[in-house]
Order: sequence, then C-alpha cells, then structure tokens
Amino acid sequence: MAKKPVTKNKQVKKTQKGPNKASPKPTTATNLKTSKTPPKATIKKIPQKKPKEKILDNLSILKSSPYINVKKKGQTTQKQVSLKDLFERNLLSQKEEKLEIVLTGQYEKALDLMFEADASNLYPVLVGPPGIGKTTLCRYYAQSRAEITGNDSFEWITFDESTKPSHLIGSFNPATTIQKGFSFEAFNPGPLIKAMLNGGLFLANEINRATEYTQNSLLEPLEERTLSIPHIGRVKSSPGFFFIGAMNPSELVGTHRLGEALKDRFNVWIELDYPDKKTEMKIIEHNNPYYKVEESILEKIYLI
Repeated sequence: MAKKPVTKNKQVKKTQKGPNKASPKPTTATNLKTSKTPPKATIKKIPQKKPKEKILDNLSILKSSPYINVKKKGQTTQKQVSLKDLFERNLLSQKEEKLEIVLTGQYEKALDLMFEADASNLYPVLVGPPGIGKTTLCRYYAQSRAEITGNDSFEWITFDESTKPSHLIGSFNPATTIQKGFSFEAFNPGPLIKAMLNGGLFLANEINRATEYTQNSLLEPLEERTLSIPHIGRVKSSPGFFFIGAMNPSELVGTHRLGEALKDRFNVWIELDYPDKKTEMKIIEHNNPYYKVEESILEKIYLI
C-alpha cells in the first residue's frame, strides 16, 4: 500500500461559525490607557471665613518656610515653621517689644515737656523736619507712660491727603447694619475713639498733612474731650486720655496750614531740630549694637 506524502508546516484552516471575531490586539504601552469618563465633580459648600483667617490660610500655603532656632535640653536645633505661625507670633508681640532710644539733649527736654503737659491736661505738638525721631520719641513716651500708669492703650495714625474723619472715628459695618441697624454691634471704632474710651494715648502723626476737613474733626475731642458718633450719640473720653500731635514745618511740600481753631487747642509747642554731632554719633552706635563702628567711618556717615 502506497504511503501518502507528508507535508511539513501544513496549516489547517478551521472554519468558524457565526460572525467573525477580531483577534485580540497585542498589549502595548499605548493600549494600557483607559478611556473612562471622569466622575462628576461634587460641589461642596465651603463655610465663609473671616478676613483675618483668610490671610492666615494664604500665608500658610506659601512654599518658603523659614527656620528658627529652638533650645531644648541644652541643645539648639532648627525647626521649620510656617509663615502663618510667624505672622501670628509677630502680630501678638508688637506691644511686647521694648523700645530704647538715645535720650540726651533736645530729646530729653522734649520728653520732660510731654510729661508736664500730660500732668496739666494740656495737649503738646512736636514740630520739626522729617527724620529727626519725632514719632520714635512719641512711641517711647507711650511706653514710659504705660510703665507709670499701667495703661498701655496707645493708638496712632499717620495723616495724609486721603485720611477721612471716619478713619479716626470709625464706621458702621454694612452687613451688620442691615441685620441689626445702627447699633454698637455694627460700629467698628476707629483709633481715636479707642484711645478716648480706654483713657489712653493718641498720636496724630503728620497732622498738617491732613486736609482742613479732617483737621476740623479734631476740634471737639481736643476742646470738649467728647466726640459725636452719628446714629449713636456723644461719647465722653475716660480719665487719662492724652493727645499728642507731630508735624513737619509748614513750608514743606505736601503740608497744609493748620487752622487757627486747631492751633489754639495745642497748648504746648515743642520745636525739634536735627541733633548735634555728638548725639547723632550716639544714635548711629545705638542702631548698630552688634558692630563696632570705627571713628573714621562714623565721620563719613555723619557727613552723608
């Protein structure tokens, strides 16, 4: 019987019944991507935060976080803190910072006059060119006054063309006013009202840069020691309220002439000028406590 010839690599094609099925594609990197539709976003109601909380949250998400030195068990280590923590710490420590100044010559005399005016219920005003330390001297007086009286209430504002009486007295919160009307709860007191109610010190810095309209709002508290608040009434200052003004000479650009009525309210006029060479040298050394400045360098700084 004859044998059939054997064929190598013979492929047998099978017939498929029904619809043709596509052979699966090989798995590649491009085929791993899925085309699933993303889930629908759900809207959550975020509770409203106060302006201060919003500022603190914005500061906390900043990438740059400084380091501070922490002493523990005799060892000093560095700890990373957020800007939010630094903001809160520095905000609370503003009143705790003790101010030290060079108190000689005209500054010592001016401080004595301020104490005498305070004891006599008179209002002083410091007059002098910019950059001689009028504001710093007033801050130092507020600190010294607080150590004597125990009342550390100190409010101040720097006047300019845009300063309005509402910046001194205060204003009503629109949202709260709609709910509760013109009441104490809706009123946000200004620095002048705070100083009057607390029997503290108020500094009107650069007072002659304010317009005549704003200057006139100071006449009543300086004369009657009272202040009228719209829709609320007339407020009387507490015992101990003291008002200090500071201003540049009237011939400088950006200043306004003080009205005669406001001039009459200031009973003590303290004139200051640029310090002498000896005092200015002490101020330079005082402001650089960590560096020993040579005499030759001090001379060059003084001549600048």
